[in-house]
Amino acid sequence: MPNRFPSRLSRVLQSAGACRRLFGSFRVMYVIAELLDLCKVDPPLPVLPLRDEARDRVSQAKQSVQQLIR
Repeated sequence: MPNRFPSRLSRVLQSAGACRRLFGSFRVMYVIAELLDLCKVDPPLPVLPLRDEARDRVSQAKQSVQQLIR
């Protein structure tokens, strides 16, 4: 049976990378820090926090990574 982990990992990382490219790694980092309960802070101005739809996409990507590494 072939090992499917590399292809699953590739898909998950593509999803996470898409969030970074679409929304900016700086803003994505703030959302991930909050999702991991590390802190609750918005990025400094003039950088605006992500909107709810974008936050949801980042959350889904984070959950995909967590499921893969369990």
